[in-house]
Amino acid sequence: MKKLYVCLYVVLYIILLSSFALADITLDQVKVYKNNERVSDVDLDGGDISANPSDKLEFVIYIKNTENTTSQAKIYSKIESIDDGSDIVKEQSYFDISADSSKSKILTFDLPIEIATDTYDMVLKVYFKYNNGTEIIKEVDYTIDVRQIKQNTDIDLKSSFNNLTLVCKDVVGQMSSCFGYVNQSLKCKDDLSTAENARGTFESNANTCASNLAACTTEKASIQSERDSCKSESSGKLTLQDCDVKVNKANNDSMLKMGMFVAGIGIVIFFMNKKKKEQTIPGATETYWQKR
Repeated sequence: MKKLYVCLYVVLYIILLSSFALADITLDQVKVYKNNERVSDVDLDGGDISANPSDKLEFVIYIKNTENTTSQAKIYSKIESIDDGSDIVKEQSYFDISADSSKSKILTFDLPIEIATDTYDMVLKVYFKYNNGTEIIKEVDYTIDVRQIKQNTDIDLKSSFNNLTLVCKDVVGQMSSCFGYVNQSLKCKDDLSTAENARGTFESNANTCASNLAACTTEKASIQSERDSCKSESSGKLTLQDCDVKVNKANNDSMLKMGMFVAGIGIVIFFMNKKKKEQTIPGATETYWQKR
C-alpha cells in the first residue's frame, strides 16, 4: 500500500514538474512612479509606498515569455478601502505575448483628494495562461502609506508687514504709471483734436481750390470758343496785306491808263500841229498829199 502511495506521489510530482516546465512566462519586472518620479525600493517583490492625497501612482509591469509559442496574460490590482471605504480596482484583460518576447502594461491610480491618514493594502495579481489551458497566478503585495500634507499656519507678523509694505509700494508705483497713462491719453486727445481741426481747414481749402479750378476751366473753355469764333469769322475777310496788294494794283492800273491817255493826247496834238503847218505853207499840203 505504501508503494502505491509512493507511486502516486511520484506521478503527481512529475505532473507538477511538467506543468512548471511549461511555465516559462514570468513577471519580469515592476516599476512604480509617483507623480512621474521613480519610487525606490519597490519592485516585483513588493514594497512600501509613501503618498499624499491627489498623488498619481503608476505601476509599469513587464512580462516575459521565453516559450516558443504565444501565451496570454491578464493583470489585476486593487487598493483596499482607500476611497472613502471603497476599493480602487485597475485591470488589464487578457492580451497576447508572442514567443520569446516581452510586453509591458501600465496601471494608473489617481488617489482621492480626501484620504484619511492610514496605511492601505494593495495587491497585484498577474494571470498567465498557456496553450494547454494551464493558468498560473503571480501575486505581489504592496502597502500605501498615506500621510497628510501639513499646512504651515504660523503667522510671521514682521514678514507679513514687510510683504504688505512691498505690495503697497507696488500698488503706488502702478497707480503712478496709471496716472501717467491717463495724462498721456489726455495729451493724445488734445493732439487728435488739433489734427482734426487742421484736417477740416485743409479740406475746406481743398474744396475752394477745386471750385476755383472748375471756374478757371470754364472760363478757359469760353475764351477758346470765342477765339475759334473770331477766327472763323475772319477767315472769309480781306486782310490788311490783301488790301495793300489790291490798292497797289489799282494804282498801277490807274497810272497805266493815265499814261495811255497822255500818250493819246500827245499823238492827237502832234497830228493837229502837223496839219496846221501844212495849211500854212502853200502847195505843201497838196504836194504832200499828192506824193502820198
